[in-house]
Amino acid sequence: MGLFNIGVEGQYGLAAYVAAVFAGGMFLPGPLNIVVATLLAMVVGAAWAGIAALLKVYRGVSEVITTLMLNAIAPIIVTHFHNKYGEQTGYDIRTTPLTGSNTVSGWAPYGVNGGEIWTLGLLAVAVGVGFWLLLNRTRLGFDLRASGLSPSAASASGVSAKKMVIVAMLLSGAVAGLVWIPDLFGHAHTYSDASFAGGLGFTGLAVALLGRNRAGGMAFGALLFAWLTSQSDALQIDTDIAPQIVEITQGICVLAVVVAYELVQRYRARSEQKAVAAAVPEAVAA
Repeated sequence: MGLFNIGVEGQYGLAAYVAAVFAGGMFLPGPLNIVVATLLAMVVGAAWAGIAALLKVYRGVSEVITTLMLNAIAPIIVTHFHNKYGEQTGYDIRTTPLTGSNTVSGWAPYGVNGGEIWTLGLLAVAVGVGFWLLLNRTRLGFDLRASGLSPSAASASGVSAKKMVIVAMLLSGAVAGLVWIPDLFGHAHTYSDASFAGGLGFTGLAVALLGRNRAGGMAFGALLFAWLTSQSDALQIDTDIAPQIVEITQGICVLAVVVAYELVQRYRARSEQKAVAAAVPEAVAA
């Protein structure tokens, strides 16, 4: 769609807190509680992204600006309610911990400390497959891509470009709401300053750029970033290399791909221009 949702960080942070509060209340039986909490996280993420979508469509405000501002507002809201209604445990405040059937165990095929794979991490695979199918095998996906390439042409063919902006942002926010769900039910079991993992939204943006918004490319980028991150502690312990070198390497990877992609695009554009320029005299002569 040509949109840039910078607000993933705020969307998944707010969604994670709401999901943790609901799941901690244990209003429903275990498996159903997990499903409803997951759906609630998607709804919250979509609603928070929807604010930026409505401002984009009806007021022409750039989604980059609004999502950045919403990133700043979301943690303030979470902190207010978390400090007011959370459980005090020592120096930390947390939501009601999940127990028993309200959690989803993982598996540790490598048998090493920190090597557990969360079962709900499979949500990422499901979303990746769904993302590819939606964009490449459905009418909605075609309308989304057409609206992104040329809103005027899409409107002329009966597609509402404004509606597609809202749909795209809502879908993006819903996916953002899933970011911390595997950790919540598989490992943390509660929301607190100590257990919540921040910064994943911006990491996801880097992975999307690295994978050029293709499902397969983003899967490769995510695995690459995960592997580099897992090596940071080992580098510091075994070789006394600062762990920040991993972040530098990740940044270089993204920059290299973005620059290479831009160069390829420019080369293609120039090649097409030369082909058109060469064909015009021949057409005139004919």
